[in-house]
Amino acid sequence: MLLDQVNLNQLRVFQEVFKTNSMTMAAKNLHLTQSGVSQHIRSLEETLDVQLFDRINQRLIPTNKGKELYTNISRGLSGIEDALWGLKDDKQNLKGTVTIGMPIEFGNNEIIPLLCEFSKNFPFIKYRLYLDFAEVFNQKLLNGDIDFAFVDQFKMDRRIHLEQIYSENLELCISPELLDNKKIKNEKKFYESLPYVEYQQGQPVLGRWFEQHLGNKNLNLDVKATVMDVQGLSKFIVRGMGAGILPHHLYDRLIKRGHEIIRFEGSGKPLVNQISLAYIENRSFDTSSSTLLNWLVDRLKQSATN
Repeated sequence: MLLDQVNLNQLRVFQEVFKTNSMTMAAKNLHLTQSGVSQHIRSLEETLDVQLFDRINQRLIPTNKGKELYTNISRGLSGIEDALWGLKDDKQNLKGTVTIGMPIEFGNNEIIPLLCEFSKNFPFIKYRLYLDFAEVFNQKLLNGDIDFAFVDQFKMDRRIHLEQIYSENLELCISPELLDNKKIKNEKKFYESLPYVEYQQGQPVLGRWFEQHLGNKNLNLDVKATVMDVQGLSKFIVRGMGAGILPHHLYDRLIKRGHEIIRFEGSGKPLVNQISLAYIENRSFDTSSSTLLNWLVDRLKQSATN
């Protein structure tokens, strides 16, 4: 069997190199030497007779075969990990409270369901969750008020380490009734003629969209309401209060439910929102926090590649 020729450590090393896109970082995370990591990858490629990474300008780029292997082995390795925890019965010993920050929509749709799944194996871990903006978590991380956070794009303090784990397209949407037969033009004057709804004062998300599509984020916008919840914002949009930014999955869901919403194409290149894991670089995590953090990152990256 081909499996007899593959070392489980090789698959674990491959998984970590794929997640970090770096042999140096993978070596650090796995407490191995960089040459040891390189040897594991080279040996796995020779055994499988496939190239798993392209080496371009000192960067590792997963090949299609590498992506396929990562998707197929990740669930298996995670299942082995869960089985081993079950045998050791260490789940009875992992206790304490893990404090996590997250954006509202991403937290409700992605993190909270994963926490419910994780709790089946670790029933004595408790959670304290904050749903807010990245700028709030920036300070909470520095103050030690939270263990780690998931944040939208925001210039965090340099002491905070960021690891990108998820991405989503952001769409500027509007109810047809607000256009009033206006011809859509990707022009400053046209956009300034419309009403808007936003997540925060100062229009940071709208500003990013206009900077992406017009090269100018300083438009004079008539913002009718601000609400920090994307579900609330979507209700404003659907009911004709103003144009606003929605993640693509929510826009798609509203269309499937029969709501009439127009999505602006802009310049044609979508605005991408990156979700990153944020934590203090040299902070010491207890076993419960580190176990949860690593498990969440694995699951989220699996989801992103599927």
